[in-house]
Amino acid sequence: MSLEIHSQQEQYPGISGDEALAIIDKYRGEFEDRTSLSPSDMEFPYLDLDTPDAVHILETGDNKAGAFKWRGALVGAMALQRAGHDRLVVPSAGNHARGAVLAAKVLDMSIDVVVPSTAPLAKREGLHDLWANSRNRLHVAGATFDESLAYASHFMERRGGALLHPYDDASVVSGQGTIVDDLLREDSEVNHVVLPVGGGGLLAGVASRLEELGRNDVHITAVEATGSNSLSRSLRRKRVVAAEAPNPAYGGSAVRYVGSHALTTALTYPNLRIVTADEGDVSHVMSAYVQSRNDLMRTERYFVPAYEPTSLVAVAGLYKIVTDYRKTVVIGTGHNAPLPRY
Repeated sequence: MSLEIHSQQEQYPGISGDEALAIIDKYRGEFEDRTSLSPSDMEFPYLDLDTPDAVHILETGDNKAGAFKWRGALVGAMALQRAGHDRLVVPSAGNHARGAVLAAKVLDMSIDVVVPSTAPLAKREGLHDLWANSRNRLHVAGATFDESLAYASHFMERRGGALLHPYDDASVVSGQGTIVDDLLREDSEVNHVVLPVGGGGLLAGVASRLEELGRNDVHITAVEATGSNSLSRSLRRKRVVAAEAPNPAYGGSAVRYVGSHALTTALTYPNLRIVTADEGDVSHVMSAYVQSRNDLMRTERYFVPAYEPTSLVAVAGLYKIVTDYRKTVVIGTGHNAPLPRY
């Protein structure tokens, strides 16, 4: 299914990394994006790492969409608009949909969003709050992202519009890759990036943009949650294969098929490794994170939305890494999904 959808997406020209950055910079104020870099012990003071001072967190969810995915959604929507489309059909587990709704609003496009019934209620209900307009329509179909993707494809065939895939789309990947430019603007000395991987749009974007900028000396560690291992299995077979058992508790990383863009990039990027965040490590990070946030909110007068489980999977991956890099940056992906209760 993933490869078939990918071939449909390549019927229009993709947007390059440099042009994607120009688009993001143009609309950054509209989306109120405030990407920032901070020491890891500000959000995760309990991490027992060999060199904690070398680990930082890149906050990419401080914007109207609440997640980094507004970047790919905007650039992908613009590519479709340039190809003559004025209506988006958007399958999503939540964050891509939020970015796509805002993109449709600023680009004056109609949008049909398809989410699974398992998408967090806050993500579903919040779509109308982002753009209360009859041109913004929500459909709940299936219990998984793959079922929503299949519904969106059939819907598009019957009703028209253009599919805006959340991660297996060249222009969406270019949009996600602009995170690299923000990171290097904050600190050009970064030499190690840690990120979560499910469908792989973030991985494909980051790796592709680093290569475009001549910075493939930067090491990338892609962190899979237990069972959400489509990327590592696909790399072994050199074709897209399904994950063994994606765990929906881990949010956006619980994807059955990695995108073909991510696989192609992973096969060619020179400094990439994949690690698995064990369930025990993820549970430890989540429970300790919830406790430290509760302690913080008892002593501080301000509130910052919690990171989603997907981000905490990446943080848990630090336990599988020897932190001997000059500076390691973990990419935090968003704030829209509730954390499990511990």
